[in-house]
Amino acid sequence: MFLAACTICTTAMGQVKITGKVLDKKDNSPLIGVTIMEKGSRNGTVTDFDGNFTMTISKKDAILSFSYVGYDTQNVKYNGQPMNIALVENSAMLDDVVVVGYGTMKKRDLSGSVGSLDSKDLMKGDPVDMTKGMQGKIAGVQINQNDGAPGAGVSIQVRGANSFSTSTQPLIIVDGVPFDTGSTPTSDANLNDNQTSNPLSFINPHDIQSIEVLKDASATAIYGSRGANGVIIVTTKKGSSGDRDNVEFSASVTMSKIAKKIDVLDAYTYAKYINEQYINDEYYSGNKYLALPYPEDGNWVYQVNSDNTYDYSKGTYTPSPEDFLNPGLRKDAYGNEYYVDCANWQDLIYQTGYTQEYN
Repeated sequence: MFLAACTICTTAMGQVKITGKVLDKKDNSPLIGVTIMEKGSRNGTVTDFDGNFTMTISKKDAILSFSYVGYDTQNVKYNGQPMNIALVENSAMLDDVVVVGYGTMKKRDLSGSVGSLDSKDLMKGDPVDMTKGMQGKIAGVQINQNDGAPGAGVSIQVRGANSFSTSTQPLIIVDGVPFDTGSTPTSDANLNDNQTSNPLSFINPHDIQSIEVLKDASATAIYGSRGANGVIIVTTKKGSSGDRDNVEFSASVTMSKIAKKIDVLDAYTYAKYINEQYINDEYYSGNKYLALPYPEDGNWVYQVNSDNTYDYSKGTYTPSPEDFLNPGLRKDAYGNEYYVDCANWQDLIYQTGYTQEYN
């Protein structure tokens, strides 16, 4: 009993409690979750949210190993002082991890062709939905929207169309769940190429962690014939063990304005152009016309009654091309009025659009 008590006493006296902090050498920011191990033992700990750590070592001259993903491992001998360690980032240690079928693997170990897009690159340009964020960012993937309506159908082609009779849309997997694409429009021009609805439009792009596109036979190895047109795997953000609670808020205000208007004919030139069409049609084809749409001199046309008399109270003015050079109110001797005016439809239709988004 006496010998056992002495042994315990000697071991306790050799232990030393130490403290320290681990930082990023580049910007002095604290590193969370750095693994600290005492060499030659299973004694270890990790840094907290502020990069601080506390542990008890078995001897005063212990060597501590500091390791962190993406950083060079450092072995430091304890010198009796609080340990402030600065780790150096090593980009060569970082490997892209992509989702393949039912699991994940390092991109360098993958033999098939896979396109990968992370959330940071997806959100460049502040897209309103996932498909807009993917446009032009993954090689071999072409995305075209049918129209500008919210949630409108899209055409997604992975390495081009590979069928003339069936759908050419890829299989879409969101967090392991297959998504059915919209039905195909019955149009010869886009048969089997488009979707009438966008099944991904309801997914907030801010919630997406990564997107992988399987382009070749590696897709069909797991998904069979459904993956013949490629597979798009979407992984959304989720919490993991050790994460601290956090709330993210983002706000954006964008303004859209037409960059360039189409150069079109003015009203006078258009009227002359239409008249020239009638004149040329008669000259070259022999199709005689009763009157030009825009007569050389503007004239009034009155309603004809059943007894072939004119109702002069109901008159309509037919303007001449020159009338559009001097728009304004036209009146006849019977009190009829007609306003000749020109409209630039591009000025009337296009306007500055504003969009506000809060997440």
